Amino acid sequence: MSLTTTGLVDSGSSHCFIDPTYACDHNIPLVSIPRVTLRFLNGSFGEDIVQVATLPIRFSTDDVIELLFYVTPLDSDSAFIFGHNWNLAAPLQSVD
Repeated sequence: MSLTTTGLVDSGSSHCFIDPTYACDHNIPLVSIPRVTLRFLNGSFGEDIVQVATLPIRFSTDDVIELLFYVTPLDSDSAFIFGHNWNLAAPLQSVD
């Protein structure tokens, strides 16, 4: 299966996230995990996270990496947030 969608790169986020509605609508397998408390940069807390999805991400260079996404509702039009861990794993490429 191959999907094309939008994602937000957030260098201030420590991890990657996927919206649960998008995951459900596209039959993305989710795995239960021990409860993780979501803490925002301003010190406030979001919903506890209890599921993850592991997805292969293909770049325009045809490099593919597997990333772990925490499942939580996103306040964005993007289905994904790519955090700092994505930036460390991504192949070097120019960003316009």
